[in-house]
Amino acid sequence: MVMMNQILAVAQFFWEVPLGFLSFVFFKSMKFSIGNLYNFRLSKEKQKNLEWQPLCKETLERSITLPFWMTFGPRLNTHAIIATVGPFEVKQSIDLDIRTADNSAESWTIAVYRFPDYKTVTKIVAGQVSSENQWKSLELKPGTYMLGLRYYNWSESVEFPAVKIDGVEVVKYKTVPNSINNFYSEFRQKENWFYLCLHYYLFPLLRLRKWLPKSFVKKEFLPVGDPSLTYYYGVIRKGECINVDVNPLLFNSYDVYMTVYDRCSFAVFFHQIKTENYTSKAMEEDCFYLFRVRQKTGIQEQFVSDWIDIKVLSPEVPQIKVSSYS
Repeated sequence: MVMMNQILAVAQFFWEVPLGFLSFVFFKSMKFSIGNLYNFRLSKEKQKNLEWQPLCKETLERSITLPFWMTFGPRLNTHAIIATVGPFEVKQSIDLDIRTADNSAESWTIAVYRFPDYKTVTKIVAGQVSSENQWKSLELKPGTYMLGLRYYNWSESVEFPAVKIDGVEVVKYKTVPNSINNFYSEFRQKENWFYLCLHYYLFPLLRLRKWLPKSFVKKEFLPVGDPSLTYYYGVIRKGECINVDVNPLLFNSYDVYMTVYDRCSFAVFFHQIKTENYTSKAMEEDCFYLFRVRQKTGIQEQFVSDWIDIKVLSPEVPQIKVSSYS
């Protein structure tokens, strides 16, 4: 039985590769088309661009918004409140009210992206600036930019910070409910064949990662990843489970978050790892797993990769089947 399953797995892999190539071409064409349409819409919504737009049920129901996120920022971070603001023209600087961010979450990141290619220019992470300072100024080259915010372990009261552009406050504070991420419980209802075709190539891509450039694989799987995180990711087949061993020293300085996504890149389940050993339930379908390791605020200890050991276990093979790496 084990031999037959292995033969079927090999056969499936060989027909998935050409289909994966077609999916890759489809994804790139859709990313180009959807990205241009989305950026065009943003260019016509100048007033709305000066308001924080949280990632939530209402936002994703707007036309083309969900397809945009699933091409430019798929594998959504289910462990953070996410919001964006912009694009806007900057001549010299952006100032951010970091005290509001500190009051809203234990840990946070605000990244500056160049528009329209969404390349990360710089970032601010919780703890980098003294709490005595309310505002943090970022000197930038003249251009068009957007801001992307992520709040981890947020407070009862959640507020997005005010933003000054070239010394003038143009983005006001915005309060949102702390339950704003509850939409993930119903998120998979939106998946369909379109998203499966978009992300079908990732499964064979990750299975071939040993023979592909690491930077290419990471860029495809994490196109707009939080620059303050360390990542571990891979594939997990139907019937397999994830086992995680964590050195307790890691919990002194870092938080560990796990999300499992289906082949449409919608979250199946997510969990914060808080114990030294964790084993997930067996998967009911082929999936991707993604671990995000984030340094706690105010901690400067260097991350040691040996502190965390992530394995994919198969019920048919007693030994470890796959070992992941970041």
